[in-house]
Amino acid sequence: METKRTINMKLNPKCLIDPKQDKQKTYITSQNLAHSAKGFILPCCWCDIPEPEKDEQIKKLFNKKLHLDNNDTIEDIILSDEWFNFFSTLTDDTSNASSVCKKYCSVGDNKTVVVKKVIVDNKEILK
Repeated sequence: METKRTINMKLNPKCLIDPKQDKQKTYITSQNLAHSAKGFILPCCWCDIPEPEKDEQIKKLFNKKLHLDNNDTIEDIILSDEWFNFFSTLTDDTSNASSVCKKYCSVGDNKTVVVKKVIVDNKEILK
């Protein structure tokens, strides 16, 4: 059995302006939004993954109420709680950010390690 763990995760989300400039936490996007073939607006094209239901953060952006057919404007979508929470996770809770965001927006000394064995008090916890 093995597990992946990310340590020292720092994100520089390309979909947001520099958080230092966004002191009001308005989460202003800094690049073009993406439009999925399924009819959803997304923060970037990398979020349009084949199986969004497998990513806890991205699947929330595929909520039926956020579908283009169910909204009058794009602003209705990007100002939703789902979008706010997605961006909040990117800036305030990076350990729970989407794996897609970690892959494409990580910076610095980030390391993803594969843990094959964990020993605590001379006992193997994870083999």
